[in-house]
Amino acid sequence: MIRLCSWHSWLDGAIVFYQMALQIRPDSREIRQQLDRVLATKEPIKNQSPVEVLSTPKSHEPVSTGGMMVSERPEDRPFEKDVRLIAFYLPQFHPIPENDLWWGKGFTEWTKVTKAQPLYQGHYQPHLPADLGFYDLRLSEAREAQAALAKEYGIFGFCYYYYWFAGKRLLHRPLDGILETKKPDFPFCVCWANENWTRRWDGAEHEILIAQDHSPDQNKAFAESLIPILLDERYIRINGEPLLIVYRSDILPDPIRLTEQWREVFRRNGVGEVHLCLAITCFSGYVDPASVGFDSSLQFPPHGVPAREIPPSELVGMRGDFTGKMYDYQDAAINMVSSQLPDFKMFPGAMTAWDNTPRRGSSAHAYINSSPDAYEFWLRGSIEKTKQRYSGDERLVFINAWNEWAEGAHLEPDQKYGHSYLLATRNALAGTHSWQTTIKLLRCLPPEYLHPSLEELEKRIAAKDRSLEAMYNLLKQTTVHELFDPKAEIWTWL
Repeated sequence: MIRLCSWHSWLDGAIVFYQMALQIRPDSREIRQQLDRVLATKEPIKNQSPVEVLSTPKSHEPVSTGGMMVSERPEDRPFEKDVRLIAFYLPQFHPIPENDLWWGKGFTEWTKVTKAQPLYQGHYQPHLPADLGFYDLRLSEAREAQAALAKEYGIFGFCYYYYWFAGKRLLHRPLDGILETKKPDFPFCVCWANENWTRRWDGAEHEILIAQDHSPDQNKAFAESLIPILLDERYIRINGEPLLIVYRSDILPDPIRLTEQWREVFRRNGVGEVHLCLAITCFSGYVDPASVGFDSSLQFPPHGVPAREIPPSELVGMRGDFTGKMYDYQDAAINMVSSQLPDFKMFPGAMTAWDNTPRRGSSAHAYINSSPDAYEFWLRGSIEKTKQRYSGDERLVFINAWNEWAEGAHLEPDQKYGHSYLLATRNALAGTHSWQTTIKLLRCLPPEYLHPSLEELEKRIAAKDRSLEAMYNLLKQTTVHELFDPKAEIWTWL
């Protein structure tokens, strides 16, 4: 659909309209005459912003112009219901006694987020929330607001991190509240974050705060703890089987025996068969899930994501004590979209951004040069791959993350980008992504995934031609008198 950019008056709008039309039909005497008549009345506005030729009108209804229908608004196009987007969800936004002891009274994720400082000139830190504010996940209202926002932009469900340490659960209050109140009515699954908690925030084996125990007895108890969760009617399933994700499969002793033990516990307790999925990480490497007793795997960026490392010397004003790593996000996105899925079952993923400066300061790792457009391209590439490779319930894409604020990976609105990452998510899912994204996909996707993108490009070109022709036909029928009539057909395009 076509819409004119905003202006200060009807005459200014008419001038912009006809100037835009002349860019499309420079040889049209009729349009030139109409423009000259308007210019005779008022000087053209100065420093006019570029005209957006194809955009969204205010009207929700298609506009009829000379028997031609102009396409619907992008946000009114249905999501691709056969692809489910699942966003990882961090519950560390409420105080717990353990964090009070280890990090100070009242510690939550916000404590680190708000204290972050830029490492170099132009470095985006700190990330501060917008719409949802500095929420407390003990509040049902906060959890419901998150789900409502996610659903509005096409997120199918959340994957909550599940912290179980030899019978002790941490950060469980949000998930327990969801189970108890039955709110929000929003799909979810869990990922067992089965690594030690340390003071380095990266699972390294030193300064352990609380450790894992993968003994047979504890593995049985772990599976039993999940039974009421897996039986919840909102729980995400694949072909009827609850989806259980494990972060660190590499530290599971005798994983085939362990996973069979889990399956037996679930069968005996009414859960039935469970779909076990492992995360592909820098710890596990590219492991065939069947070889370790799992049913599938998932991409978990930034783990396993190749990207150009950016030397500190390329970043103006970099702190002298910097010992971390900086990578190019856009290079990472291109590499991941260009890569092929392995022969074994692996669900594609994408990350919004990545920067753990709030947690690690001058030793941070970050993927810089990220943007909503680059994320849209990565996400759409993952959607195309899952559509081509899988069918039915297995058409999944995992997003890192919904609210990893201390790692710079969040779909939730912030004060810099607002809803831009959410809009990019919706556009990628609905197929209303930008022309630039379409062209980049054609350049980068492996050959077996190109056919749908070529079809989409053909449809977009045809739709644009129809829209431009419809505008031209309407312009030929419009008089200067109608420009002053807000009820005239031309203004239904605004």
